[in-house]
Amino acid sequence: MKSLNIGIFGNDLELMQKVAKAFGKEGTKSDITLYNMKAGDKIITTILPHTYPDKIQTLFYTIHLCDFPILVVNEVSKELGEILLALDAAKFDKGFIFAKDYVLEQLKELIKGTSLESYTFFDFVDDNSINELRIKAFEVDIKRKENNKPYMFVDHSFVVKGVGTVVLSILKGGSIKVYDKILVLPEEKETTIKSIQKHDANYPDAYPGDRVGLCLKDLRIDNVHRGVLLSNFGRKAKKARIRLKAVKFLKGPIKTSQILSVIIGMNYATFKVEVGDVHPGQENWIVCDFEKPIAFIENMKVFVVDPNKKMRFVGFGEIQDLD
Repeated sequence: MKSLNIGIFGNDLELMQKVAKAFGKEGTKSDITLYNMKAGDKIITTILPHTYPDKIQTLFYTIHLCDFPILVVNEVSKELGEILLALDAAKFDKGFIFAKDYVLEQLKELIKGTSLESYTFFDFVDDNSINELRIKAFEVDIKRKENNKPYMFVDHSFVVKGVGTVVLSILKGGSIKVYDKILVLPEEKETTIKSIQKHDANYPDAYPGDRVGLCLKDLRIDNVHRGVLLSNFGRKAKKARIRLKAVKFLKGPIKTSQILSVIIGMNYATFKVEVGDVHPGQENWIVCDFEKPIAFIENMKVFVVDPNKKMRFVGFGEIQDLD
């Protein structure tokens, strides 16, 4: 079975929910909602950041989990500008824009020169338009980059009586199979994969893009909270560096000693800029001193925010160990 993970973005929650429900049955719900469906030879997972814009991190959680974005728009707004900046930074190869006629020309002007220019436009006229969008989305074929280093960030976890601790996640690289040993970071605990489920069915293995439920051996629920990294190829650090590109619309530079937050996969962490200044639209290394140790994959893309400012999304870049 192939996997397709769709992210729904936009500034009209009611319309976004209509679109998401067309792509599957509502499943796990917290600060994001996931919808699930089997369609032909595909398992489709749709992610909706329903608590955005109140919780900006859910915008980036959805970007991390999905491999195909659908932007749902019925008006131009401040939140839309933030979403456009985030999607441009994510650099998806393709996506859809589902918009009402009267905003299309404004939107085309806003995305000029960004990665969103390559997205396919769909007109929103009525609810029948959603079905047309769904049919086209089911035809999407994601070509994934080869990566033999499996990793996943936990997005939800729970205990099943008589079974044990179960984590939910999307495998972002490599492959895994039942009875594999895998490291839990930053706790640095080794566990064994007792079982793998996809869409409520047991499987012997999983591949990049698969939405999985893993039953893990000898782990307490507090060992695998959201943001925990499962990988034998991850890094743990209290300090790390980011090659940060600052958003060009910032009113001032990112400065040494500034307190910021970063989204690393499904982890939302606060840090102090120990070294490095970055001016709007420019790029530079910053050294980050985190409140507590964090886990990451070397050179993975991360997103930096200042949740207390009007301009919350401040930059993005690749994270590396200091060693």
